[in-house]
Amino acid sequence: MRDTVSIHKIVGVSLSAGTSPSVGKPSFELGDDEMELGLGIHGEPGVKRTYLLPADELSEVLLTEILKYENFW
Repeated sequence: MRDTVSIHKIVGVSLSAGTSPSVGKPSFELGDDEMELGLGIHGEPGVKRTYLLPADELSEVLLTEILKYENFW
C-alpha cells in the first residue's frame, strides 16, 4: 500500500472556498471569474489563482504540473 500511495499525484481545483463548520465562513474568497489551483484538502488556499479556464486548457495546466514528477512506477 505504501508503494501505491507514494506514486499518486493529485492537484486540486476549486471554484469556491470550503466552509469549515467550526469557523462558519469560507477559508478564502474567489471572484466569480477565478479559480484556485493546488488547494489543500482542508480548505487551505492553493498555490496559484487564475482566471477560469476552458476544460482543455485546465487539463493541460494540471497534467503539466503532475508530470513534473517522474516517479510514477
